[in-house]
Amino acid sequence: MHPIDPTLLQSFAAVADTQSFAKAARRLNKTQPAISTHIRRLEELLDTPLVVRRSGRRNVSLTASGAVLLPLAQRMLALQVEAWKSLKSGKIAGSVRLGVTEDHAADLISTLVGRFRNTHPDVSVDIQTGMTLKMRHEVGSLYDIVVAAQPFGNGGGEALRQEKLVWLSKNGRIPRREEPLPLALYPEGCLYRQWAMAALDRSHTPWRVAVSSPSRSAILAAVAAGFAITVLPVRSIPSELRHRIVGRGLPLLPKLELALYRGPDQRPAMQTLADFIVEECRSPGR
Repeated sequence: MHPIDPTLLQSFAAVADTQSFAKAARRLNKTQPAISTHIRRLEELLDTPLVVRRSGRRNVSLTASGAVLLPLAQRMLALQVEAWKSLKSGKIAGSVRLGVTEDHAADLISTLVGRFRNTHPDVSVDIQTGMTLKMRHEVGSLYDIVVAAQPFGNGGGEALRQEKLVWLSKNGRIPRREEPLPLALYPEGCLYRQWAMAALDRSHTPWRVAVSSPSRSAILAAVAAGFAITVLPVRSIPSELRHRIVGRGLPLLPKLELALYRGPDQRPAMQTLADFIVEECRSPGR
């Protein structure tokens, strides 16, 4: 019996979950050939085929042996994480500069950082908001970690999850009396802004920018007052505002991907927080 490298199990679990070598590579921030090599080495080690390559949207499925191995692999990886956390908990200190979008700072990241500091109270996290398309190029200098909103399948960073962009108005309907359509958007350079304008142009819908602000609160206030509509990731919209999502009448928007970029610094505080964010965002139900 030979020991199994956890890296091989991690790649196998990612392939099984995403049903794709390419998506697994993007999730783990590795190349597709590296993932293929890991699966082949694992199959050689266990002397049994684990995956079947197919054509079509779902191009990978598990063999009977792969189906048996998957829950065992997930348990082994979970135990590794648990052991690591138990040994490291409370022993890490330092400061981390975290860059993130205004929307994700308001909900997801603040929640995760709060939970992280429950087990690592000596780690100080400085959350800075901005245009993450720019911030991700400043990781390692101005920021230690950047959680960036980017086009789906961009390939950069460590993919965390997909996001759906939606239109938001005062009452969930399009303000018909006003033309061109008044928009409340983040400043130039914002991906949401670019996509909203392009989608309206493609649908030949006249528009104008009524509010341009880096403040999420200012944008939501403009929407609540009824003189503009906006575009936001659906998961960042509080439950009490979900009735404001416009269900029809406006063009669909592209998929968004949330990805983590980490700097070259190997400080435990930075790497531990980055690992925590990746693990939590990829967990089912997040």
